[in-house]
Amino acid sequence: MNELHFVTDPRKSLNEWVLVCRKAREWLDWIHLRKPGASTAELQSLGHTLIREGGVDPKRLTVNGSAEVAENLGCGGVHLPESHPIAGIFIKKGSHRRIGCSVHSLEAAKEKERLGAEYLFFGHVFASDSKPGQRPRGTWQLGQVAAAVNVPVIAIGGITLERLPSLSATGCAGVAVISAIADAPDPAAAARQLKQALT
Repeated sequence: MNELHFVTDPRKSLNEWVLVCRKAREWLDWIHLRKPGASTAELQSLGHTLIREGGVDPKRLTVNGSAEVAENLGCGGVHLPESHPIAGIFIKKGSHRRIGCSVHSLEAAKEKERLGAEYLFFGHVFASDSKPGQRPRGTWQLGQVAAAVNVPVIAIGGITLERLPSLSATGCAGVAVISAIADAPDPAAAARQLKQALT
């Protein structure tokens, strides 16, 4: 368990994303550009700003929902929601871009792996502000999914530094966070503590 993924919070401004990325990027394995409902042009502009002003290495930037933007910006990955078919994603021949998917059940995890997903986000594992009123799936289901597939499984949803020990026996490859870094008084310190605890 060592991968640390940071997902941009769609409730925050681009300036806030840039500041967090500048401060925390050295501790992050992957940064996910996520803004539901954004057009292709808007996503591309946001990604360009994160690279140019946030100092984000495009090879460690994943674009959620648009392989086209990932291709245009030379990003290292594209991430899809569970409802999005992998078959419709074009990855240029010879590209090292990796495809990931969010899943919420054991069946979906197995199916996405079969269709070509190279890693999976599983959640939400703990109660999360971004999923108000929805029952978390818990560490037991996370462990089931991690044991059933051969690709890395990343835990997401309510992840905090204090909860990392409870994930150690699940077999997950790492964690993805939003508020644990974005809402921290010192994003760099928060990212460093998470990464050191993971490794």
